Amino acid sequence: MKHLNLLFLLISFSLISQKTSIDNELYEGNEKVKKEDYLGAEMDYRLALTRAPQTPKALFNLGNTQYQANAYDEAAQQFFRTQKFSENKTEKHAALHNMGNVYMKKKEYEKAVESYKNALRNNPSDNETRYNYALAKSLLEDEKKNKKDKDKQNNDKNKEKNQKGEDDKNEKSSDKDDNGGEGKEEKEDKPNKENNEANDKNQKD
Repeated sequence: MKHLNLLFLLISFSLISQKTSIDNELYEGNEKVKKEDYLGAEMDYRLALTRAPQTPKALFNLGNTQYQANAYDEAAQQFFRTQKFSENKTEKHAALHNMGNVYMKKKEYEKAVESYKNALRNNPSDNETRYNYALAKSLLEDEKKNKKDKDKQNNDKNKEKNQKGEDDKNEKSSDKDDNGGEGKEEKEDKPNKENNEANDKNQKD
């Protein structure tokens, strides 16, 4: 099955609010995100978090900038903290959805499936999460099938190798028995020769 490598990253405008009442650091960070200055935005969000470490908006936005910078482990931590400290389902859904995207990038499909599933519990009607969830499940099934096929191939190779070793062992044992029989016959001929020589000597005398 051919899969489209498409992930929908949720940039929730409800979380990237530009109201004049929000902290200045958050506002500055949001402006830099628009200009794709992710490093500068990350610095602003971190500064905001030094003042309020459990602010879901700052955590979520920081996670998004780290995701854009391919810092997936760090992004996953921020999304986890976002859903942990969030008090509404909208924020939890967005954080869990993006956490699923992180695991998709890392090809950890089982964790991605769980993240999208939890995201859908907070917003069952989101089509983008549903699409990503179906894609992650399909990739996970393919991964399991490929692993099963590979394990079977390895088992077949091991059986073939063991059988070859057993055949070689039996062949060597057969050769040893044949050589033992020939040696016995030669040993039995030797006394006959000595008897003939004794008879010749007696006859000569």
